[in-house]
Amino acid sequence: MTKARGTLSPVSVRRDTLSPNQLGKRERILDAARRVLLEGGPAACTSRALAQESGLTKGLIHYYFGNVEEIVDEAMRGLLAELFDRLRATADRHDDPAERFWAVIEDYVSVYSEEPGLTLLWFDYWVRTTRAGRREEGEAVNDGLIALLTELLSDASVADPDARARAVLAYVMGVLVRAEVHPLEFSELRREIASLNGVVA
Repeated sequence: MTKARGTLSPVSVRRDTLSPNQLGKRERILDAARRVLLEGGPAACTSRALAQESGLTKGLIHYYFGNVEEIVDEAMRGLLAELFDRLRATADRHDDPAERFWAVIEDYVSVYSEEPGLTLLWFDYWVRTTRAGRREEGEAVNDGLIALLTELLSDASVADPDARARAVLAYVMGVLVRAEVHPLEFSELRREIASLNGVVA
């Protein structure tokens, strides 16, 4: 059977069997994948593109990962972990619950402003994983953010924090997509979100 374009071998080497040097090469592939994903999305992340971006051979990529889908998933998880770490650090810098909520929202929006391509990448990845019957991969992004926002709104004594967190996230995600064409000042966005979340603007 012919392998689909962009796929590699179905079996990858186990991480716990790798030397520090080999782990470094594996991380180099993931770093290259993050750059390729941000530039061109999942469709651009082929074994050829990864080899070119990482400076490694397709054979080495084949050795460290079972297929390109595995690389994309792990690279996206890495981007998500970095995002959550940043937002948690932002929250930890504020004592007042309302200030903590707004600081996290502003920083969340800033992440997408600072990293061109990230907004479309998340949506593209979400759509692709859903169509492939792997909704849990794309939903992990939403679930983690909803949990964080629910926690922040609960600390701010907002009624029904889970429902409001979902409403806020849905709205902000829509704004982020719209901002690809029509950027919105955060001060304006804050006033609009205040009508959804029960936290004083």
